[in-house]
Amino acid sequence: MPSDIRRNNVSGDLVILARDRARRPRDHNLIEAPSSPASCPFCPGASTKTPAPIRSHTSPAYPGHKAAIRVVPNLYPALTPEQPWQARAEGPYDTFTGVGAHEVVIEAPDHVVSWLEVSAEHIAEILASWQDRIRDLRQDPRIRDIIPFKNVGPRSGATLAHAHSQILALPLLSPRQQRLLDRGESHFAHHGRCPMCDAIDQECRTEERLILASDELIAWAPYGSRASFEVWIAPRIHQADFTQAHPAILLQLADHIRQILARWEHALGPVDHNLVLHSAPFAFAGKPYYHWHLEMLPRLSTHGGFEWGSGAYINATASEVAARHLRDLNC
Repeated sequence: MPSDIRRNNVSGDLVILARDRARRPRDHNLIEAPSSPASCPFCPGASTKTPAPIRSHTSPAYPGHKAAIRVVPNLYPALTPEQPWQARAEGPYDTFTGVGAHEVVIEAPDHVVSWLEVSAEHIAEILASWQDRIRDLRQDPRIRDIIPFKNVGPRSGATLAHAHSQILALPLLSPRQQRLLDRGESHFAHHGRCPMCDAIDQECRTEERLILASDELIAWAPYGSRASFEVWIAPRIHQADFTQAHPAILLQLADHIRQILARWEHALGPVDHNLVLHSAPFAFAGKPYYHWHLEMLPRLSTHGGFEWGSGAYINATASEVAARHLRDLNC
């Protein structure tokens, strides 16, 4: 059944009503996702359980594999490209057809669960596959926003253990993306500077919340972290569009991600987590107030009534304390 996108006219919230996703395994129960290669649809020999690849990529980590990384349509898509774009009113409510794309990046041919099991070089190829899909999907004039993300562990929303990420292309700007754009534009109008560039300058100067720094990138605990041990990674130079990041930046980004994952594991044990990439929507790719970045969120707790009701967060660990702890670890 086709999806719809509904806007709550009171709160402004956007909801994708994806009825087919109710057929997913374990959709309403928090249980461990199957981790056995014998039952994994992404493992060798299970190609009949996944759709035909949209794209395949090689990787130096898997010489001889022409499809070390595969991009396939999601079997239970939130949005699909087959529908025409249409906006309609239902009384006072706004409804949009669920046009878009929902893809899965199968990140390794063998049963890898964590990015700590693969090299930074291989992770860089996964990130390059994200770039490739963003470039391709943005050719559809109906698409306005593309969000690559990765869920690891049941608390993160993952339903399969085999290492994979997802790419969701939307016909509307997501509320978070709109907020980043609005705040960036307002900051630039008042100060003539990109707010992320200002944050990066402050973190490099004080080093209070800085965790890792390389020639091209820094990783830090954001001043207003939503969760304990949250980490952001961004390029030092101003760059709005992630697809413009060259291979050397991707390799440094991959190395930073692996280091943060290793430090999380050392400090917290194996931890469920989400990775989300924010890149400028196509219409804003040249704007001086948007800066691409990767957000890494460990799922150490669940949101309660206050978070749902207020849109604010309660965090028990100051970002300075979390950064110092992660910075001092030698992994």
